[in-house]
Amino acid sequence: MFKKPKKLERNVKIVQRGKRNCVYGTKVVWATILIVCFSVALSCRVERFRKMTVFVYVPEAQQVWLNQHVKKFGLKHNWKIEISTSNKLENLPEILRLETRTGEKNVGLVCVPSEMAKSLVKSGLIKPLIEVCNPEKLETDFSEYLSVARAECKIDGKYYYLPDRLEVFLLFYVKSKVREVVQHWSIYRTQINTLLRNYNRFGLPRGYQLEADPNQWDFFDLVVVGYYFSHTPYDGLLVPRLAHRGRYYAGTVHELVTRIFAMGGNKSNLSSLLADPVVDMLQWESLFVKEQFYHPEMWDSGWAGNEILWQIIRKHVFVAYLQPNELFRINESRQYFDSIGIAVLPKGVSLEIGADGQPQRIGTRKSALHGWYWGIPVTSPDPKFSYKLARFITSFNLQMEAAFSFGSMTVRQDVLDKIVKSSDTSWNYQVFRMGQKQLKTGVEIIPDYLAHGSVGVSLLNLWRDICVQNHLVDRRRIKAVLKTYMEKTKQPSTY
Repeated sequence: MFKKPKKLERNVKIVQRGKRNCVYGTKVVWATILIVCFSVALSCRVERFRKMTVFVYVPEAQQVWLNQHVKKFGLKHNWKIEISTSNKLENLPEILRLETRTGEKNVGLVCVPSEMAKSLVKSGLIKPLIEVCNPEKLETDFSEYLSVARAECKIDGKYYYLPDRLEVFLLFYVKSKVREVVQHWSIYRTQINTLLRNYNRFGLPRGYQLEADPNQWDFFDLVVVGYYFSHTPYDGLLVPRLAHRGRYYAGTVHELVTRIFAMGGNKSNLSSLLADPVVDMLQWESLFVKEQFYHPEMWDSGWAGNEILWQIIRKHVFVAYLQPNELFRINESRQYFDSIGIAVLPKGVSLEIGADGQPQRIGTRKSALHGWYWGIPVTSPDPKFSYKLARFITSFNLQMEAAFSFGSMTVRQDVLDKIVKSSDTSWNYQVFRMGQKQLKTGVEIIPDYLAHGSVGVSLLNLWRDICVQNHLVDRRRIKAVLKTYMEKTKQPSTY
């Protein structure tokens, strides 16, 4: 048998080793090329992602939820979206002006309250939607929203905003405590009549009876309920059980304006702080403070919605005005007390009684309507995508999820229809159905001059001065203070 020479065998091995090294080297080269190509491709993909900031003002939990949805939506469309809530709301106009001056294009969408919406448009900071969407599509898109939500989106005949969520007030009450008052209030009838006679020379209206259903109440019913609670100890504690916001902030302005609307106020007759609805509201507020129907901590400690909720949980407050998102949160703590109820707001009436034994002025059950709206800044990096994003945020699925996760009052007709038509009787559904009932019963959009700026501050100052500090119930004295205040602060008599 032929045998290879050792030298030849050694050469063959060297050649084979060389081939293996060559194959290995080729693989390394190709792997390196693939890694480089992938890195370049990835780099190109990262560079394709454009950046956009969205300004929104919601509770932290809702911010996290929104951030998750918005980021996913952005990535699908090659956008890296950042949700920002760090800046104070009052700083938003200056942030948008700064972008206009510097030419930077970072902010693509802003969620603003109704009282700020018009001023941003007048300042030229918000883009008309007709510039980013054709008229036919705009009308189709807006047909999905509630008419009451669309009202503030249009300014000077043009759409500038998409609606996000609404806020109204409802009456919260503890059912067992109200039943108790209905059954036993008459033991105090004489005292209540005597008390009211000091202010209106008559007492309770002729033929008065406390309605068992809070949906039928007016302000005289609140007097009866407030008197009974403040004269009846519960758990060994004798304190007032009615409350509303008292902090020096916009929420208290909204509550006071709601009471002005209840007294018959509206945009047309609220052009003066001396109007009857304003004076009627201040009369009732002074009476409730003076006679200790309101819990004093609401102004001493500056209660906002969260503080009122805490006092409800502690069983210190039995009746209050609350918004749907606040009522929604009560559900988490229902184990702390028995049965809770909600109703539309009490009807406003005058403290003064006419010759027929009935209130001289009859008002409404209206609530102030406050809303939040999505606007596209004129400096948006991509206005068309901003519009698409706003439509996504206000889509059926997200509005439904926001409603049942955070108690946000929807702006969509289809979401509201689904809630109203549902046979579900759980607390959350009750809240939304009552919110819809309040919308039908009556709401009034807060005028800019009352909700924003110096007039809102004036209303807070006057409430503090007339009601909290001096307990002025006499109409003539209230009007005298109003006139003096307007002269000192150089407030115009009309707005």
